[in-house]
Amino acid sequence: MAVDLLQRAVQAFDVRDWLSERVRVHKSGPTNISANECPICGKKNAKFYARANGDRHNGSFTAYCCHHSGGLLTLIGLVEGFTREEAVDFLIERLEGEETRIIPVLREAEPAVEQRPLPDLPQPLYPAVPDYPIFVKGEQRTLAWRGADRYIIDRHGLGLTYIGTVYGKDDRGRPQRRKDLDYRLVIPIRRGADVIGWQARDLTDSSKRKYLFPAGDMSREWLYNLDAHEGATIIITEGVFHKWAWDRFGLRYGCGYDRMAVASFGKSLTAAQIDLLIARPQITDVVLAWDLDAAPEIDKIAKLLVGRKRVHVMHAHPSGRDHDELDDAELAGLLRGIEPYTPELGVRMKTALALANMAR
Repeated sequence: MAVDLLQRAVQAFDVRDWLSERVRVHKSGPTNISANECPICGKKNAKFYARANGDRHNGSFTAYCCHHSGGLLTLIGLVEGFTREEAVDFLIERLEGEETRIIPVLREAEPAVEQRPLPDLPQPLYPAVPDYPIFVKGEQRTLAWRGADRYIIDRHGLGLTYIGTVYGKDDRGRPQRRKDLDYRLVIPIRRGADVIGWQARDLTDSSKRKYLFPAGDMSREWLYNLDAHEGATIIITEGVFHKWAWDRFGLRYGCGYDRMAVASFGKSLTAAQIDLLIARPQITDVVLAWDLDAAPEIDKIAKLLVGRKRVHVMHAHPSGRDHDELDDAELAGLLRGIEPYTPELGVRMKTALALANMAR
């Protein structure tokens, strides 16, 4: 019942009136509002959009200037400086005119990341540019070729390191020079306003370690871009480059796949990631978009989610290429090939995996 009360409070909240107390807002289409000044960071000539249509997505927002996005509770927390619990109380008070606390229910519905020190980003970090040269198997390419075009860079706040990268402290407490972090694409992993991890992808094709991660990385306790997820279906890809393919696909065709897709940072789900799915009743269908070698993990996840979510499988492309290497027609083919998970499908996939391993 408390969850229903919170949902009613979200739907009844006048987003436009509340934001108008801080910035000048404009109508943007039949359901959205926009502002040229960001209510979060205060930047002028900004791109800020929010939904103001009174449904369950009321208040969902994207702030391109400071790379924040999420739902109404996240927006209230960032603008008002509230914790999530305080944002809930704020909404309920607006609805009923008196304080009604539902913090225990909220904590059950939204598992919190353990309070540990958050990792810093490598420094100095420069804005990424689509035409920055990278090397793939000895051939020179660009970030845009790898999928990091201007839209992806702006949406996800990607950065570049050059020479002289510093990260962490040495034994004397001084900034530590890290040559292994030079010339990398840095991908922040955000949960709300916090950076809970990052990936630093080598761009030279010469490092022994293609990816570097920070100490204390909490990425596997989250799903990449989950704050921006909308709808009843969630598509879980293996990595961020795969997820970006669906971002671009959704942008081009306006079909919402950019808001459905997230990344699990591997071909498995941790207990924390499974809890995140279970805690979101609005998500009813989970599509696992991993390669064939994840068949045993898909079988395990389906059994854990039985009775809670419907699990589906997006099969890998017959060519073996990753999602970010496919064109639009091939991505559409993957969508058409999605199958509901059944024990029979699980057996079929594991048999196919065994045959593939024997053929190697």
